[in-house]
Amino acid sequence: MDVPDASGDEHWRAVMRQFEDAAKQARAQKGRIPPARLPVLFQVVQFNMATHARAAKVAAGDKYMLATTCMPPPYPACVHPADELEPIMISEMRLETQHRGRRALVRVLTPPDRMNAIMTIVEDEEGSGAMLQLYNQPPESEVPAAETVRMHRVAIIKEPFFKGSAAGNNYNLRVDHVSDIMWLDETDPRVPSEWRASRSVTDSQVLRTRGNDAVKRCCFAEAERLYSSALQAAKTAGEKNFALLNRSHASLKLGRFEHAFADAVAANQIGNPSEKGLFREARALYELARFSECLAKFQELASAFPGNEAVKSEIKRTQRRLREQKTGDFDFSQMLKQAKVTPPIIDCATFVGPVEIRDSPGRGRGLFATKKVKAGQLLVCEKAFGYGFVGDEVGEVDGRSQMTVLIDLNSRRVTVGGQAQLIPQIVQRLYNNPQSSRAFEDLHKGDYQPAAGPGVEADGKPVVDTFLVAKIVALNSFGCQRTSWDYHKQWIAKSRAGDHKKSSDRLTCGFWIHASYINHSCIESCSRSYIGDVQIIRASRDLEPGTELVFRYSTTTDHTDTYAETQAKLRHWGFECGCAMCIDKKSSPSSSSLTGPKAATLRSLRERLAKRLSSPGLSEAGVPK
Repeated sequence: MDVPDASGDEHWRAVMRQFEDAAKQARAQKGRIPPARLPVLFQVVQFNMATHARAAKVAAGDKYMLATTCMPPPYPACVHPADELEPIMISEMRLETQHRGRRALVRVLTPPDRMNAIMTIVEDEEGSGAMLQLYNQPPESEVPAAETVRMHRVAIIKEPFFKGSAAGNNYNLRVDHVSDIMWLDETDPRVPSEWRASRSVTDSQVLRTRGNDAVKRCCFAEAERLYSSALQAAKTAGEKNFALLNRSHASLKLGRFEHAFADAVAANQIGNPSEKGLFREARALYELARFSECLAKFQELASAFPGNEAVKSEIKRTQRRLREQKTGDFDFSQMLKQAKVTPPIIDCATFVGPVEIRDSPGRGRGLFATKKVKAGQLLVCEKAFGYGFVGDEVGEVDGRSQMTVLIDLNSRRVTVGGQAQLIPQIVQRLYNNPQSSRAFEDLHKGDYQPAAGPGVEADGKPVVDTFLVAKIVALNSFGCQRTSWDYHKQWIAKSRAGDHKKSSDRLTCGFWIHASYINHSCIESCSRSYIGDVQIIRASRDLEPGTELVFRYSTTTDHTDTYAETQAKLRHWGFECGCAMCIDKKSSPSSSSLTGPKAATLRSLRERLAKRLSSPGLSEAGVPK
């Protein structure tokens, strides 16, 4: 909803045609075993030269990077454990093919490069090489590519997808599903003896000290790896306890809250619960929005360790979240202040008021009022499940300003900015916090049929289908602003200048589970607004019990639009609006748009509203002072 679609732009149409031509050529090679391949040493040299050339451009002042990702035709995520798959060598692989029932064992030969994917050259046991492309990985600011892909690291690629490249006789192993690659520990028996390096450090305390040094440098992914090694090397209960507590801290910093909670619980079960252990449990519960359990844990901490001063403020903060969650009593002024920070992530709970999800005849499922509701009443105040913020400064990767573009050849859509960021972000959330993310996969997915249902695991990890995520995001995400108040102030300024067009430049994009259930109608029963990553839904009029909540999917839709214009804006969702307004427009084409005196009256009302809203007698919240 309100996500900027760049598909109509002539530049992006031309780019789309280029990708379509390349895809057509690739399909012509489908199933063919390449007759000639570059020697792996030559691939390494070529890759390193290209990496150094890109680094030189940055050093020379090229600070802008356009990261363009082309979504290939969907292929299923592997649902089988690696040991159930048969080995395959790169020399056996066929172009544009996913090798179902097979697995490839590869070793990293080069430091990684990162553009829209993490890239490196790998070799198999025969010495054949290919470029490994890893999509939907954590951002560089959280987990550097050099940490994900370390030199000589060994991996199993499950049901590998093999494809050609624009560079002729170079070939790629593309991994879209994060669960399709398994990085092996150096002591894993599946690592060939000639690839196995002896672990240089086996002392748990030394490894933990190195992990602590990584934490001081804010390198939390490195710290998490070192603490995991310390846990493996632990010989005493005390060493195990310290390693678990330290890894819990690193996981909290990485947003892996379920892992952080599990490690803290395991540490506290070794002996008497420690102060750090209880605090880590409580903090993980807070981030998982399990506020009742969080409060109980903080209170247990305060009772067991009365000298802990930090817990007092944490108890107060958690009590505020519980009040918000249960009553909808939010401090919106404070939230507006928080939204001035970049990115505007708001510290608040989700409130779901007098509404419920149930079947909506002819529409699938929808959100309905469960009791009488007054106009303006708060119905839902929801934290985003995923949030891709794009501000004036744009994101930075390695000192370069980066704009993310997603080209979907299947839907022929080009999206710019936040929606392209949402897909890897949500993929990572499903992978690292699966228990708290189940509601996502239950949302409308169109006609897409995933290979695995919710909760399926393989090799102890959740199976995450990237193409399912992309489909759900495409149908249910929202374009939004830092705050609706800022957006309306800009609209007021434009109106005063005589510009009555609504801006569609909503590059920031968010995903809200409950809001996704609201169906479309041009005649709204509720309205949405934003404060940072929070969507606020209020009743647009008095509602009776059982009334379905509906709003316009495109707020650029205007009452002056013709029937055809209105339906064109809804084509992406695959339905035609049948509201009373659209029925009237369809049956009376002559009255389908406002012209003449009616249009003039509407403009006059807008100007009067703009003048009123720009009055110095109004507070920032838009109400009289």
